[in-house]
Amino acid sequence: PIELHSPAEIHLTNLASGRTFSAGRINYDVLAASFFG
Repeated sequence: PIELHSPAEIHLTNLASGRTFSAGRINYDVLAASFFG
């Protein structure tokens, strides 16, 4: 997978079907660096 230097995890829900699609993961190292340098 491509590392985009993003600490993101996203969940999208289709309102018509109720299905939820998830992608990504929380990158705790990048998240900490964004707060503490």
